[in-house]
Amino acid sequence: MAEMAKQHYQETPRQQRYPFLVDRLIKRRIDRLLRHSLKDGRQAATMDSKPFLNNLYDTFRRLHNAKIDCILKHAEHLVLAHMQSHPHTIVSTAIKLLRNIAEHTDVELTANKMDADVIRSSLNEIGLAFASARKVSVVDDNSLLSGSIVIKAHKSIVDAQVKTMLNKAKELIQSRFGELDNGRTH
Repeated sequence: MAEMAKQHYQETPRQQRYPFLVDRLIKRRIDRLLRHSLKDGRQAATMDSKPFLNNLYDTFRRLHNAKIDCILKHAEHLVLAHMQSHPHTIVSTAIKLLRNIAEHTDVELTANKMDADVIRSSLNEIGLAFASARKVSVVDDNSLLSGSIVIKAHKSIVDAQVKTMLNKAKELIQSRFGELDNGRTH
């Protein structure tokens, strides 16, 4: 009887622990299966949503580019309106640009007809700012917008056309957008 009690005493804790161990193993297995299912579900959802997200991103990019184009068109309109109301602005622009030209070189200023006439009438003022030029000539080019000027001197060309400046602004904005795009996950 003592042996039976001893055997019962030893088996009882094991018998009591066994359902808990089985229950714990089952819970671990269920947790693993659930985590695996969630991972598979996330991957499937990501793969299913990629075309939609790419389409959404492309739409956003087109909208962004359309906004940039609209803003630059408005900026061009503002520059043209300013140049029409203040035609002598081209003279101060020419003076600022001529400061970067090497001394003792022949200079050719190209602008549209209206701006070229204003520059010609202000050659004395320009000459004071750029006295070291041997010869300053003004050329009409009606393909240039109002407010645009191209300066040729020796081996250098300064392109200060409104369109060129707006295109550079657009490239700068788009390059910044490209930096943001590089951070996008695929």
